[in-house]
Amino acid sequence: MARKKPWIDRRCCDWDTFLSGVMGAAHRLQFPLILVNWCEARSHWRRYSCTGADVVKMQRAREINSAIYLYIEPPRRRGSAEFE
Repeated sequence: MARKKPWIDRRCCDWDTFLSGVMGAAHRLQFPLILVNWCEARSHWRRYSCTGADVVKMQRAREINSAIYLYIEPPRRRGSAEFE
């Protein structure tokens, strides 16, 4: 029977350093901490060894893209008599 490989900690930093990075990047990028998805941030830190700044940049970009998508005005139709 094959033995399971031992778990190797490949995280870039400890949790306190990660949190400091998240808060610093959020402050620099003017991204409110209330919008940070902490569950996703923790899983990216554990699985992919992301830094706090990486997580904030990723989540900020997603928020900006969804805001742009939600608030784009639809093109006006030709011949519509609205407000003319």
